[in-house]
Amino acid sequence: MLVAFDDILTWSFLYFKYLYFEHVAQSKASSLSNFLLTNNV
Repeated sequence: MLVAFDDILTWSFLYFKYLYFEHVAQSKASSLSNFLLTNNV
């Protein structure tokens, strides 16, 4: 039971960390694309 609970906590932590980094990467990419678009126009 304890091991399974620890596994759930670990996987939840990794999953949320992945979501957070994915969100940061998408926001950076969108801001970069907007920057390039505004400079090209």
